[in-house]
Amino acid sequence: MKLKFLLSFFCIEVLFCFSSCKSDTLLSTDPVTEVSSSSLSFDGVGGSHNVTFLVSNDWTIQLSAPWFSVSKLYGNEGNVTLTITATANTTTSERTGSLTLKVNGYESSTLLCTVTQAAATSVDKDVNHWMADYMSQAYLWN
Repeated sequence: MKLKFLLSFFCIEVLFCFSSCKSDTLLSTDPVTEVSSSSLSFDGVGGSHNVTFLVSNDWTIQLSAPWFSVSKLYGNEGNVTLTITATANTTTSERTGSLTLKVNGYESSTLLCTVTQAAATSVDKDVNHWMADYMSQAYLWN
């Protein structure tokens, strides 16, 4: 009787130990699902767009370029909506950037979306040329 009791107690203890152990290994599955848009496009003037995603743990976000910003740089698991805002592009070339998400418990970062912005519009160039022509004709200092 005593042996049965000790054997069953030992079995219960072993099961209890194995069920309460937590693995410290990093997870390998994708922590981000249901991304509303994997790429965003802005015109040269700038503006803002929303991106919605579902994340499985606490997260932080990293921006690859200073010309756009995000409404939140970190948060908790669940459904998340971020507002991405781009400033006006004053250069003559298109520019690109990316939002990278680092989720707690996961080894690698996840590319959330790429952000592209068109160059300054040719209307601006036309206005600048027209104004330069007008000023060269109207002002006496030429």
